Amino acid sequence: MKLTIDQIPCDLDPSQRIALDYDAQDLADVRSGNEGHALRLRLPATRTNDRIFGFAAEPYTGQRFNAAQHTAVLSDGEAKLLQGSVRLLSAAYDSDPEGYLIEIRSGTSEWARQAAAEMFNTLGISFSGRLTPTMIRQTWTNNTPVKFFPVCRDEYTPELSSVELIPVERFLSVDDYHPFISAATVVQTLFSEAGYTLESDFLNGEFFRSLYLSGAYSSRDTNALRNRMDFLARRTTTAATTANSDGRVYANPYKSINSVGNFVETVNPNDQNDLGETLTDVFSNNHCFTVEDGEIVFRPMTSVTVAFEYHIRYITDHRILDRNRLKGIDSFYLGDGTEVQGALANRYADRRNSTKPAFQYRAIVFNHTEGNSYRLTCTVNGTAGHAIGEFDSRSALQSRRKHDLHDLHRRLGTLRRLHRRNRTDRSGNDRPYQPGNCHADLA
Repeated sequence: MKLTIDQIPCDLDPSQRIALDYDAQDLADVRSGNEGHALRLRLPATRTNDRIFGFAAEPYTGQRFNAAQHTAVLSDGEAKLLQGSVRLLSAAYDSDPEGYLIEIRSGTSEWARQAAAEMFNTLGISFSGRLTPTMIRQTWTNNTPVKFFPVCRDEYTPELSSVELIPVERFLSVDDYHPFISAATVVQTLFSEAGYTLESDFLNGEFFRSLYLSGAYSSRDTNALRNRMDFLARRTTTAATTANSDGRVYANPYKSINSVGNFVETVNPNDQNDLGETLTDVFSNNHCFTVEDGEIVFRPMTSVTVAFEYHIRYITDHRILDRNRLKGIDSFYLGDGTEVQGALANRYADRRNSTKPAFQYRAIVFNHTEGNSYRLTCTVNGTAGHAIGEFDSRSALQSRRKHDLHDLHRRLGTLRRLHRRNRTDRSGNDRPYQPGNCHADLA
C-alpha cells in the first residue's frame, strides 16, 4: 500500500495491518451516503514524515500541521482505497509508541461531528472594531457577520425623579450591548471549510439570515490590575450652568461659563457631598487618581490599556420636539473621538383621545416659526371647519366646550387640521399662506 499527504509519499510502518471494510449492500441504499469512513494510522518518525508534519513533536516548532487543510490518499497499486482530509492526533519522540498518529476522514458525517465539537473562534469568521456607539449603530445596517444588540438587564430598577413625576430616563451605553453572530454565516462557514457548497432555499432565505447567536465570549481577568490601580471618583457638589450658542455644556475646571467644573472632584472616602452624605465608596488604589492644581489626573502604575466607566446623572431643560422625542441635552463627548448620543423620549401622556368638556388642554405646534398664526378647527356633527381657537405662539391653552363633544378626538387626533392664517406685512398688504412643516400636539 502507498499513502500520500498533499501528493507527497509517506513512510508506512510495514508491521501495521491496515483493514478497510466495505459492504456492497451500501450501494443499494442512498442513505448510506450520509455515513463516512475514518481510518487511524501510526506513521514512524522518519525524516520524510518529520518534514511532512513539520517536526510536530518538537516543543518549539513554529508550524502547526492542523492549522491548514491537508488531503491524504491511501492506494494499493492503481486502486484508490481511501481519500479524505487528514488530521494529526499526536506526535512523540523517544516514547512508546513513537511517531505520528493520524486520522483520515472520508465521507459526510465525520466532519460534521468534528465541527460540532469545535469552538466558534476556530472558524474563519473575522470581525474587529472599536466598541463605540457609532460602530454599534453601523452594525445594524452593514453586512458584517457580527451585530451588537441590547441585552435586557433584570436588575435595573427605575429611579424616581426629584423634579417631576415620571421616572429618571436611562440612556443605553455600550455596556448594554452584546455581540451576536449571524447563524447563516456560521453554517455557511462550517460547510465551506469542509469543502462543501451548501444550497438551501430555507438556509438562504430571509428568515434564517435574520437569526443571530449569542454566547460566552472570551474575557480577561483584570482583578490584579484593578487592585493595583483602580479608582472610583465622585462629585461633592451639584453644579448648574447654561449651554452655549451651540447647545454645549463643558466639564472643564478652566472655563468660567457654560461649564460644570471637573467631571469628578474627589476620591477621599472622608469627604461629604452637598447633602451631608459621606462618600464611603470612593477610593484610589496606590494614589493612581489625584487632583492636581484643580485638574483630575490618572497615572497608571504600568503601561496598560484602560477604559473609563462614566455614571452621568443630570437634569436638562427640554421641550417637546415631536410625539416621540424631547429636545434637550442628549449627547456627551467623552474625548478620544467617543461621543455618546441618546434620544430623550417624549413620555408625556397623549391626551388627544381622552379629552373632557370644561377642561383646558395645551396645543403645541412642532417646528413653530415666529410670525406664524394658527386656527384650530374641528368637525361638529359631521360639519368640518368649526373654529376652536386662534393663536400665534408655539403653544396655547384651548378649552373644550360642551357643543364640541362630537368627534373631538378626530379634530385634535391628527392635528393636521391646523391652518396658518394669512399674515399682514407692515404695508398692510395680505401675504398668502405658504405651506410648511407644521404640526401640533397636546401635552
